[in-house]
Amino acid sequence: PRRALAAVASALGAVLLPTEGWPELLQFVSSATQAPTAEHREVAMLVLAELFETPSAAAIFRPHLTATVQVLLSGLADPHAPQVRTASLRAVGAFATSLLDGGDEPSTSALRTLLPAALEVARTCVAAAVGGGDAARALGVNDDELHKTLGAAFEMLMEVVESAPSALVKANIGAIAQVSLELAHGAGADADVRAHGFHALTALAAYKCKLVAKNGELLEHLVGLGAKATGEWDEADDDDDDESDESNVRSLGCALLDTLGAAISSAPLMGHVDTALQRLTAEGADAHTWCAACTVLGMVAEGIVDLLAEKKTGAPRLAAYVQLLCRGCLHADAHVRAAAALGLGEFARHIPSKL
Repeated sequence: PRRALAAVASALGAVLLPTEGWPELLQFVSSATQAPTAEHREVAMLVLAELFETPSAAAIFRPHLTATVQVLLSGLADPHAPQVRTASLRAVGAFATSLLDGGDEPSTSALRTLLPAALEVARTCVAAAVGGGDAARALGVNDDELHKTLGAAFEMLMEVVESAPSALVKANIGAIAQVSLELAHGAGADADVRAHGFHALTALAAYKCKLVAKNGELLEHLVGLGAKATGEWDEADDDDDDESDESNVRSLGCALLDTLGAAISSAPLMGHVDTALQRLTAEGADAHTWCAACTVLGMVAEGIVDLLAEKKTGAPRLAAYVQLLCRGCLHADAHVRAAAALGLGEFARHIPSKL
């Protein structure tokens, strides 16, 4: 009931505050954030989260930026109530859009202050989503509320990666990548929830490709994640009318690898691709890993053209890749044969005919 009440109050506030004003609501929020009861503190953060979703309502808090940041930080660090921390993460996720739209130094400074604390709470939420059941209930929220919180948090991360200054992203790239990788790898979570992690990592590869290329460990993790995801399929994937969660994850892995191939230069990418291929095609590899290996080559083909064009090292690599794909075309499993044929088609499309 209290969450429904918060939703109603914030919906009215989003309309009334920018026009006629509603000082009583702001007074309530101010007092509720400092209330001794966790329920009041949670409601205050939920109201703020909804208000921040409306730009005209969020603008009301801009003249009080320092105080707003302190309120949000206090919520993120609430020592007694995990549901307050979760609600505060939703509020920060919504408020970040206003900060990024501001584009000035006070806005950037506020985001720089809030982001590390928000990422810590996001990791807790990710662990709960992956663990499910009791892990989610321990946060004091149900699955639907947890998924909404993760959606807001990762939308914020994607906006930060795309629009925030590079220095801000660079300072937090390890934490951003870690929480995103944990969610994307989280087989215990639904595919639509794991998608948030994949989307954030794909955005990182697309918009901050130079930072990713210089971070060998991160690049290795991204290639490994994409490779693993492309091997997630089962017989349900053959039903075109009912795409499975594994099929969704596979497409997310393909999108990540495709972005890496297009955005990251050949030299730093190639070594990690070779490592992934060696692991996937090792002795005893099953159809899933063979399918993943062939898909990896198909997805990164465009990005490795320059390296394959080198006379000394390119020709042997190209021959090895084509041989691997040809072996895939002879595999007993239809999924592997399809992935191998796609890979050969991508090579034929992107590799110069003289090679």
